[in-house]
Order: sequence, then structure tokens, then C-alpha cells
Amino acid sequence: TTGLSDIILHLPNGQPIATELRLALPADWPLSDEALADPVWNWPVEWLRRLVDQTRDSLKWPQRQAAVFMNGDPPGPLAPDTELCGWLCLHRETANYQMPDYRWIDVRDLYPIYREEQELVASAGDEELLKRFEAKNIPRPIAPHRPNVAAGE
Repeated sequence: TTGLSDIILHLPNGQPIATELRLALPADWPLSDEALADPVWNWPVEWLRRLVDQTRDSLKWPQRQAAVFMNGDPPGPLAPDTELCGWLCLHRETANYQMPDYRWIDVRDLYPIYREEQELVASAGDEELLKRFEAKNIPRPIAPHRPNVAAGE
């Protein structure tokens, strides 16, 4: 995103934070006007906008390292062509950038997740989910039909 960091958010402890969100799309993901009118292709961009709006409206950031945003309760699919139903939003200490006006921007990475993966994050933490992503060679770019690394638990 660009522009989210123009609004200062606050962590639960009151600390101010400037942040941006990013996600990775495969190199061949269509981004034409025609594709962005199709829910099969536009959902990552639309969800990025929704998450920015939701964050701006609340003026708060849920927690320091990780946050989970699900599509409803119970969560439904993010798009018609996937069973992914939420987002894991992670902060990495190496993803901080100082701007020309001397503000520090925290960049948070978005990973679409399944309901069972959200439950895994709640019970075992985001590091466990990331270990499973690595063990199953889950790519960083969005893959709408990737395996569910917490299925069957």
C-alpha cells in the first residue's frame, strides 16, 4: 500500500506506529482493468483496500508482531475461486524503512490463510504456521489453491 502510513495508528499500549501493508502476487497474475473487474482476479487488491480502510477507521493496530483478519464469523472464502478465508499480517524487524521526513515505517506482510491455519496461529503462534509453510514449500506469492498446512488437525 501507499498512504496508510500517513495516518498514525496506535498499538494497544498506546505507542504510535506508522505502517504499510504488502502482499506478493505471482508474476503472471493479471492486473489489467478487465482482470481487476473479475472477482477471480481482483480479490487480493480488493482485500488490501478493505484492510487499509478497516485499519484507518479503527486508528489502532491489533498487536505488535502479528494480526489475523478473517472474512466474517464463521469465515467465508475471500473470493469465489478459493477457500482461503482470512489474512495473517506479520511484521518483520527487517521490514522497517526510514522516510525522508525521518518517520519510520513498519511494513507488514499479508499471507492469505485457511480457517484451520488461523486456529493454528491462535493455538501455537504464527511461527508454527510459517514453519509449516516452509516445510510444505508454500510460495510467498499468493496461490489461491495452495495446500492447507493445518488441515486435519
